[in-house]
Amino acid sequence: MLSKFSLLLTQAESLFSSAADVFLASYIFPTAVALLRYSFDVQLASINLNIYFILAVKTVWES
Repeated sequence: MLSKFSLLLTQAESLFSSAADVFLASYIFPTAVALLRYSFDVQLASINLNIYFILAVKTVWES
């Protein structure tokens, strides 16, 4: 009886660990990748705005 319970517990543990792996693979990792992409896009947009600002100041300064 104890060995059956132990086997059942082991199977349940492997099922839950598989469910956790699926959750991580399907939700956590894509969310992290999306946040990194968003952060990278925001940084690029900020750099572009800084370049445009510098070019505008340079154009006004030279005229």
